[in-house]
Amino acid sequence: MPTYQRFEDLPVWKEAIRLAEGCEDMNAPDVSVDFNVDETRATVVIDHRELPSGMKAVLESLPGVSVRVETMRDGDYSIDGLLLVERKTVADLAVSILDTRLFRQASNLLRQPTPAVYIIEGTGRDLAKTQLSREALQGALITLMLIYRFPVLRSSDKDESARLMLYAARQLARRGNNVPPLNHRKPKSNQTRKLHLLRTLPGIGNDRARRLLATFGSIEKCLAATAEELAAVEGIGRKTAERIRNVVEEEASPYLPAGAASSKRSVNG
Repeated sequence: MPTYQRFEDLPVWKEAIRLAEGCEDMNAPDVSVDFNVDETRATVVIDHRELPSGMKAVLESLPGVSVRVETMRDGDYSIDGLLLVERKTVADLAVSILDTRLFRQASNLLRQPTPAVYIIEGTGRDLAKTQLSREALQGALITLMLIYRFPVLRSSDKDESARLMLYAARQLARRGNNVPPLNHRKPKSNQTRKLHLLRTLPGIGNDRARRLLATFGSIEKCLAATAEELAAVEGIGRKTAERIRNVVEEEASPYLPAGAASSKRSVNG
């Protein structure tokens, strides 16, 4: 019988919640990057600590994939700079739950401007070899998905993990330069409210919003900045700057015909 039957029985439970609370003011990651990606090719950066897994050879065997080994601060893989992937076998997942590493890593990934996904690799037979029950594992994954808000993908082996991470990155690429969905947590400070407002601009996520605010000092000055001034901010570029100016300068559409508003007021009055 597994040592731990429920996730709430684990010492890590309270630590997981504490770490998540420390990220309450973190907003949607900055996924508004240039997605002019050739879907027939991909560059994968792999953390050197993943080399014993054999994933490097698996990725290199896929057509159009080039692999570079680096020391990554967060995540195990980076796909074309669009997506961070944290890959865990079921056995490693169990250990990382017990020693709280899973949630420390999740807390750090939340602070990255690049979207991240978890891939859990293995089967139920692998879980049977760990100290965790199925219920305890599910509790940890629910915490990861609902409290930390990370997508979690399942794979049966290394080959499927490689295909999943490439496919996920290409799905992001197909999504285009749409504004990412906003995190609906209520802002807790003026600074967070300002970032929240800036993130409604086209091409602006949390990371770029912080740079804009640091450069111009206020929302008013950000909106008054010229395209040239905006493009000079690190990570913005000419294309995004022009899109921002188009939104700021665009006049409201005349949805009501002339005199309709005053007529409506007189009727309601």
